[in-house]
Amino acid sequence: MSKRRSIFFRYFICFITGWIFAYAVSGTKVVLDFLFVGDQIQCQTSFPRYHSACLYSRFGIGEQSLSFQVDGKTVYSVNDFAGGNLKERISWDEQGHKVSLEVLGRKLFLYDANLEIEIKD
Repeated sequence: MSKRRSIFFRYFICFITGWIFAYAVSGTKVVLDFLFVGDQIQCQTSFPRYHSACLYSRFGIGEQSLSFQVDGKTVYSVNDFAGGNLKERISWDEQGHKVSLEVLGRKLFLYDANLEIEIKD
């Protein structure tokens, strides 16, 4: 009977250890994302869900950094915006392949997600 209790105790210890490890790893990812990527401001998928675009913001000393990711890849980054509401907007074209980033009503960046290139005006 004591051998059976010993096996259950070992399973219980392994379960608790695994749970603590998983919680620690997920907590580390949240902290690293906050420090190096920033807070997610806006995220939008194209229709019919071919691609996704997300905008991240990280505050510095007196300035704000923006990072624009398409399909998980950072395609545009800028570090010198004043802090505050920048009225950011992500919009896709009708085909769902080209995405634009607008900040303070001005088109800042245009990207073709199919070709994976920046479109210059």
